[in-house]
Amino acid sequence: GTVVKLEERPAVLLHHAVPSQSKDVSLKDTYWRLKELDGKPAESFAEQPEAHLILRDKGQAIGSDGCNNFFMNWEGEGENMSFQPGGATLRICPNGSEQALKMLQMFPSVKSWNITDGQLELRSDDKVVAVFEAVEM
Repeated sequence: GTVVKLEERPAVLLHHAVPSQSKDVSLKDTYWRLKELDGKPAESFAEQPEAHLILRDKGQAIGSDGCNNFFMNWEGEGENMSFQPGGATLRICPNGSEQALKMLQMFPSVKSWNITDGQLELRSDDKVVAVFEAVEM
């Protein structure tokens, strides 16, 4: 297993950054792969799930912090968004524990969202706390 950093896969990033595709990107039921967390590029690790988020209808959010799967409730009205505490599996992973913890700590701080060019930005006040990119499921 090798560690693949996102920067080494420009073809994938370019593919998803094409604006014409993004017009159909919906907030709900899209597989959002973590791209940036607190201004730093997201890391993915061999033999561990990639960090992602899926927002379901009826206020359910599921995903992975790059190690454990999580689930929580979310609410959104217009550009406003909030997450309620949920739960997660308790696997111990060799890599990415710091990123996983930061990701789970980020959700309660979220107050609004925005989608531009197939990328979902989660914001707390005026700061972007996380950026996700839409991936074809």
